[in-house]
Amino acid sequence: MHLDLPFLYQRIVVILLAFFLSVFFIRHAIQSWVSELYAQEAPQPQGLRKALSFDPENPQYYFSLGTYLHIFDYTASTEEVFSFYKRALELSPFNHGYWISLAEFLAEEGKNEKAMYALWHATDMAPAFVPLRWRAGMLAIKLGNKEAVLENLSVVIASDPKKRTGAYAALWQMIEQGEEILDKVSEDALPSYLGFLMDTGRAAEARLAWKRLRESGNTSRELLLKYVDFLLREGYLTSATLREDYISSAKGVWKEAFGDWGGVWNGDFEEEPMKGGFDWGLDEVEGAEIERDKDKWEGNYSIKVAFDGEHNVDFHHLWQIVPVDKDSDYILSSYMKSDGITTRNGIQWEIYCYDSEGLYSVTEPLVGTHNWHLVKLSFRTPLGCRAVVVRLRRFESDRLDRLISGRVWVDKVELNKSNMK
Repeated sequence: MHLDLPFLYQRIVVILLAFFLSVFFIRHAIQSWVSELYAQEAPQPQGLRKALSFDPENPQYYFSLGTYLHIFDYTASTEEVFSFYKRALELSPFNHGYWISLAEFLAEEGKNEKAMYALWHATDMAPAFVPLRWRAGMLAIKLGNKEAVLENLSVVIASDPKKRTGAYAALWQMIEQGEEILDKVSEDALPSYLGFLMDTGRAAEARLAWKRLRESGNTSRELLLKYVDFLLREGYLTSATLREDYISSAKGVWKEAFGDWGGVWNGDFEEEPMKGGFDWGLDEVEGAEIERDKDKWEGNYSIKVAFDGEHNVDFHHLWQIVPVDKDSDYILSSYMKSDGITTRNGIQWEIYCYDSEGLYSVTEPLVGTHNWHLVKLSFRTPLGCRAVVVRLRRFESDRLDRLISGRVWVDKVELNKSNMK
C-alpha cells in the first residue's frame, strides 16, 4: 500500500485548522452569549462589569456602563465615567451616539469646550440624522453656542415637519433675531414658519416671512387668508397709531392676490365665500343654516339663512370687514327677501367701525314674508375709522315667542361713498 505523505499532512493540517477555528468561534459565541446574559442582569452595573470580563472588546458595554454611572450613580467620579466613554470611543470611534452622550456628560461637568468638540464630532459622523441633530441643537442651546444651534436645528427644520414647531420655538428662545432665523428656514418650511410667527404674535417677523414666501411662490389661498386675518387681528389689537399700517398691509396683500376693489367683496355671492380675509366670514350656528341659494335678486346666487324654529338664535355669523376712508359718507345697500320670519326680533344689517369707536347703525328688522326689495343704510365714518364690519344680525329675544323660524335671502350687498353732507 502506497501512502502519499505530503497529501496526508495537508489533510491533517486542514482538519486541525478547522478544529481550532471551530473552537475559537464556538468559544467566542459562548463568551458573547454569557456576557449578554450578564449585561442584562439586574442590578446594573454589576452585570455590565461581569459582561466586560467575558467580552472586554465590546464597546457597547463600556458605553452602557458609563451612561449608567452618569445618570444613576451620583457617587461615581467624573474620571471613572469619562474612562468608560473614552474606551467605548477607542473601540468604536465612528459611533455618533457615543460622541453625543459624551458631549452631554462633559456639558454637565462644566467642560463646555470639550463638550462642543464632542458635539461637532457626533454631527460629523451622521450629518443627516435628524434625532441626533435635534439632540445636538438642544445641547448647543445649553452650551450657548449660537452657530451650533442654527446649524443643527436648520437640518431638523428642513427634514422633519413634525419637529419644526419645536425647532422654531427653540431658535427664538436662543437667538431672538428674526432675519437670522429666517435665513436658516428651508423654502418648503416657510409656510409652517409663517404659521408659527402668526400663532406667537410676531408681526414684524411674519411680514418678512410673507415677503420671502411671495418671492418663492410657495403660497396657498389658505395661508393667504390666514395671513390677512392675522394682519387684521393685529391691527385691531395694536395701538391706534399703528392700526392704519396693519390694515393697509392687509389690503395690499389682498389686492396683490385678487386685484383691486372697493366696497363689499363678493357682495353678489357669485363666488363661494372664502370665509376669511376681506371676503365673507361664515360660521356655523346651532338653529340656523347658511348656504348659497339660486333664489336671487340678480346673477346666479344669493345667500340664504334658514332658521329651524327650535332656538332663540343670537345670529351674527355672516359678516365682512370692508376698508373705508375715515370721515366720509357711505351708503350700505342690499336686496333682501324673507319667508315666514317669526318673532319681533327679525333680520337686519348692522355696521360698526372695526378699528375704532364712534359708529354703530342698523337697518329696520325684517320679519314676516316679503318679496325682494332694496334696503339702505346711510352713515358717516368717524376719524380713525379705516374699516367697517358689515354684519347680518338677529338679536336674541327675551320674549316668550323667542324661537325664530323662517328663511331670509340677501343679495347684491354694496357699500358706496355718498355725496350727502
